[in-house]
Amino acid sequence: MKDGEVVKRTVKDSVFTNLFGDSMMQLYDQEEIMKVYVRGERKNAAIQTTVEVCQDFGASFLETVNKVAQKFSMSHETAEEEVREYWQD
Repeated sequence: MKDGEVVKRTVKDSVFTNLFGDSMMQLYDQEEIMKVYVRGERKNAAIQTTVEVCQDFGASFLETVNKVAQKFSMSHETAEEEVREYWQD
């Protein structure tokens, strides 16, 4: 490319960025938010399934808490909250 073409392209790219940059960033942010949401939902579904399987095999509440804490690398307190959410009496 000649110098003049480089300058024209740089200006054109700069104008595009100024016009569409914010919109592109908003789309990117929305995509990232959706990815985080989907990952969270998958994790919740996996925790729920783990609790249900533990109960099906006769594990106690405490055994299930320990299993969830281990499998999902979370504190005992967090695991207890998660198990309590899905535990069926």
